[in-house]
Amino acid sequence: WRAVNILTQLDAIDHSATKFNLCDGKQSRVRPFKKLVLKKKAVNGAGLFRVQGAGLRMFCTDKKGGLYERVHELGLTGLSFKEIQLSP
Repeated sequence: WRAVNILTQLDAIDHSATKFNLCDGKQSRVRPFKKLVLKKKAVNGAGLFRVQGAGLRMFCTDKKGGLYERVHELGLTGLSFKEIQLSP
């Protein structure tokens, strides 16, 4: 087993562009977003991080030498990546 303790937490949700999934007027705990948009300036330079308000989800960038690139270079399996839209 391996564990990852991600210490970096960013305030990066673009609230004007993000579409929240509401259930009875409250944000759903299981699927909180219909469409998640992050602020490009907030995540610029970050490698592996969490986002305030996004629960336990983990995020990474596709910068050179980062997690995304290394996983694909090494052909590792068991991880899935989903591209998230960034606002200017």
